Amino acid sequence: MSKWTFDDISEKLRDIDFAMLLTHTESGEIAGRPMSNNHDVEYDGDSYFFTSEQTRTVADLKRD
Repeated sequence: MSKWTFDDISEKLRDIDFAMLLTHTESGEIAGRPMSNNHDVEYDGDSYFFTSEQTRTVADLKRD
């Protein structure tokens, strides 16, 4: 099994614009939401995803 470094993973992620954010809902199901990695900016290894604070996404993340 190969071992990837942070730089290896960052290089792979550089060309990916969309990702799926998966959370567990209150009933335990998995909910998926497409998120953009904003391919229009230079990627330095950090990914930031934004949503409104009063969303089920944030409630799911706080709960689990």
